[in-house]
Amino acid sequence: MPYADLEFYKQDFLIGRKSAIPDDDFLFYSSKATTTIDELTFNRLLQNEYNEGIMKKVKLCCCELAEHHYLYEGTEGKTQENISGYSATYAKGIEYQIAQRYLTMTGLLYRGGNY
Repeated sequence: MPYADLEFYKQDFLIGRKSAIPDDDFLFYSSKATTTIDELTFNRLLQNEYNEGIMKKVKLCCCELAEHHYLYEGTEGKTQENISGYSATYAKGIEYQIAQRYLTMTGLLYRGGNY
């Protein structure tokens, strides 16, 4: 089950913005975002219970990652490229930056052993 549903996306995440994801596609991209969160957090959310505040941050992260997946699907991992400057930005780096924005102070992104 995805961490964020369409109702949360519309009521809590968008807050006056236009939806980037069509309603019929939200579940698919929210599920992809949930998989990304589980990868970045080493499945900690599946193994432990977290308080409401942390779970709201997870849901917000899921919504932004869902939008990211929707907007950049089919770009082969590249979200930006600059030929003359020889630079490229890859989706995995952006995904981690999105996760950091929401999950930094939660302990979910901790890279060490179990705590």
